[in-house]
Amino acid sequence: MAVAMVHHLERRLNRQPDLKETYSNYIDEYKALRHMPLTDTSDHSTDITFYMPHHPVVKESRTSTKVIVVFDASAKSSSGTSLNDVLVAVPTIQQD
Repeated sequence: MAVAMVHHLERRLNRQPDLKETYSNYIDEYKALRHMPLTDTSDHSTDITFYMPHHPVVKESRTSTKVIVVFDASAKSSSGTSLNDVLVAVPTIQQD
């Protein structure tokens, strides 16, 4: 599933060079801010690793940032588990 999503994203970005540049800049900034650590997982055979799918959302009506990147932590892995499934749930502290 993850591979298919990456290929779909690559095809979309290759058809839209302006979007590809904006998207790449966003991802580069995200990495530079260390919000997206890149690690070699080959030595972590006992750790669980999740790759969170992401894609651009374009809103031409916005005056500031027309492209935002949306991450999908509810996407299921090959085991049928998502990142959201394994994160610790905390109680809601906001009033209804």
